[in-house]
Amino acid sequence: MGAFTQYALQVALLLAAFSVLYRLTLSSATFHRFNRAVLMCGIALSFIIVPMISPEAEEPAESAEAQVAAMRAEVESLSESPMPVWPKAVALVYLAGVAVAAVATLRSALAIARIIRAGRKEPSGSHTIVFTKKNDISPFSWGRYIIVPEGTAPADLHMIVEHEKCHLRHRHWVDLAIAQCTVVFNWFNPAAYMLMREIQDVHEYQVDAEILAQGHDARQYQLLLLRNAVGSAFPRMANGLSHSRLKARIGMMARRRTASRRAICAVVIIPLLFGVASAVEHTPLSARLASVGNAVIAGTPANGLSYLIGTDADGNEIHGISYVSAYGDTNVSMTVPQGSSSPKIYINRHIATRADLSAINADAVDFVLADNLHNRFVVKTK
Repeated sequence: MGAFTQYALQVALLLAAFSVLYRLTLSSATFHRFNRAVLMCGIALSFIIVPMISPEAEEPAESAEAQVAAMRAEVESLSESPMPVWPKAVALVYLAGVAVAAVATLRSALAIARIIRAGRKEPSGSHTIVFTKKNDISPFSWGRYIIVPEGTAPADLHMIVEHEKCHLRHRHWVDLAIAQCTVVFNWFNPAAYMLMREIQDVHEYQVDAEILAQGHDARQYQLLLLRNAVGSAFPRMANGLSHSRLKARIGMMARRRTASRRAICAVVIIPLLFGVASAVEHTPLSARLASVGNAVIAGTPANGLSYLIGTDADGNEIHGISYVSAYGDTNVSMTVPQGSSSPKIYINRHIATRADLSAINADAVDFVLADNLHNRFVVKTK
């Protein structure tokens, strides 16, 4: 899972860069549908750019000379210091955070399901209005359901339903589901939360503009938003009247239409994201990220490395490392004369133990080398 953590850190840097670029270029623009597409494409690009520019993608196969050179470099740089603890600690903290964020998301989803199940339902075209007894929350929508407190004033109900139907017609809940998954994956990254807020904002801007275009009075609509702002915004992964910043929404309603040529800013974002990704791959930061990627988190007995000891006909011990990967069975061994000490084990240039060895996934192994001259095994992971 160290490689997964490394990937999450790389994505975090790209999300942060994209968040800054979006805020500087398009956040205040009035073409909301376009901004929505840019936000979702930017998040998608942040996840796929790293695999696109990774060295493995550029060089799928190494020559024999390159492999020998890599082994020689690994052997020449071995250290007697133990394997660093911090990469494993980073990976464990990250995985714990993902688990907590996933549980919190599941609780929100279950809370929505409970409210829908317990509420009084009324069909309204292709949607269903759910009247809930929880009068302390603001109206919100999810899937094909519009959730409204039973205490909602009849004069407000029609406009609230129209507002939430706009969200459902545009399938804004899909965007929020993707954004929430991004938050779970990047729970430690403020940019992930900022982008989710930007998505919520652009959803509300889009719906506000559509409601006013239908001929509703702007002042009455703004008063409706203010009246419903007193309820708690529930939950974050659903569209709701009180989710977005009211001051920003009212200001956006009064803003003059942005010149269409400003949309060209989106074209600049793509090469800049590739530039950030390339910088991450070719700076000293990449070595730190690689250390996290090589961290051994937990053993996988069904697909791990085994340390075996046997004897030959002369009574000498035969020590070996055996594993089964996608490339087939591999067994690297050496003969240890009687009276000699057991071979040392080096993993990613650091002295290690057999327990460390058994925790490595076989598919993560780059090579295993038996150095008979110096009585040691050298293991390198990808």
